[in-house]
Amino acid sequence: MIKQPRVLLKLSFFLIAITTAVPLVELGYCRYVLASAVDADQVLKYRKGVAFANGEEAPFTGSGYSSVCGSECGFAGCSSLHWYSQFENGKRTESLLPESGKANDYFSISLFGGYQRVQYGAGTHGT
Repeated sequence: MIKQPRVLLKLSFFLIAITTAVPLVELGYCRYVLASAVDADQVLKYRKGVAFANGEEAPFTGSGYSSVCGSECGFAGCSSLHWYSQFENGKRTESLLPESGKANDYFSISLFGGYQRVQYGAGTHGT
């Protein structure tokens, strides 16, 4: 009789641990991906369609992203990305997230399969 409550207690603990760990791992992965990228709204300026980092004369090469709340997102920024792309010589060469409609949808980088589209309000983009 006593063994059954212990099994249920262990199972409950395991389920709670998994449901807590998965979002934390996702957040950690996203922060890792964004650590080497620049916030394009804050750092990049465009001249004739070419991206330049603030104060630089050479075209930007590296990773950039744009989030719903600019640089004010904190940890929530990982689930609020408009786009995340690679730049070479000031031009986007590879987009790891599709371009969003900016006003009504955003994306979340996922460890388990690329990205998820999140939509709010009466948006026009499909999910």
